[in-house]
This record gives sequence, structure tokens and C-alpha cells, in this order.
Amino acid sequence: MKSYTNLVTPDGSFNAVLTYSQSGGNLSGDTLLIFRHRYNQTPVPPNDQTSDTFMTFLPQTPDANKAEFSASLSWANISYGINGENDTFDFKFVLIDLKGNRSDTAATGKVVVTQ
Repeated sequence: MKSYTNLVTPDGSFNAVLTYSQSGGNLSGDTLLIFRHRYNQTPVPPNDQTSDTFMTFLPQTPDANKAEFSASLSWANISYGINGENDTFDFKFVLIDLKGNRSDTAATGKVVVTQ
């Protein structure tokens, strides 16, 4: 994890910049999984719950032993705002290559999403 947004406002997005290194590596078509963990004590009502796992496929890229890429999630996709309460999350990231190999897990610290 190189950097990440630790405060997300209603007009903003969460952004994480990750680094990757592997001899003979290639990220083309790999899957990026992002796991969200919510710290708030107020439970999310069942009808408002959404998935805490986000998935995307990485675009075609040239072969590189080292790479840097970013992942973004909009405020609308990560905010619950139960009773106007700010949300506090952390996010974990795992890459899965086309052969099913998994990367080490990269993680943020706490991220506050304001209402």
C-alpha cells in the first residue's frame, strides 16, 4: 500500500495507490478484490445492507517486474450514513492472477466517510 484517502466527503471518492512486484509479472486480466470492514456500532438495517466485497478486473498492461496502480470507490458506493452518522471503515486488497495465485493482503488504516 503506497497511499490511500483517509477522509471521504460526499462529493469525493476513496482512492488507494498500490504497488506490485513480481519477477516476470503481469497484471493483465488479474482480479482485484477489495474487502470493506465497518467499525461503526450502529448496525446497518437489513434493507440497506450492501456487499462488503468489491471486485474488478485489471486492464491489459505491459509485462513489468514492478507496477503501481490505483483503485477508487465513489462515496455513494461505500457510504451507509445510518442516522447521519459518519462511517468508519478499513479496506483490504488482494490480487488473484489468471492461474489463481493470490497476492499478499494490502490494508489501509481507518477511513472516515462523512455524511
